[in-house]
Amino acid sequence: WGFHLQEHIKVLKKVAEHHEKQAAVRHYQGDHVIFKSEAEKELKELEGFLSG
Repeated sequence: WGFHLQEHIKVLKKVAEHHEKQAAVRHYQGDHVIFKSEAEKELKELEGFLSG
């Protein structure tokens, strides 16, 4: 589970750091597409969750 979460965060960061505003990167689990705005939002939530 911890490993899965780390992988997920890696993917989110990759999307969030992409230079294009509407960047979409294929999710590592297949064809699920994550948009930059979604990735940034989810990263913030996860970082808040992880820092307790």
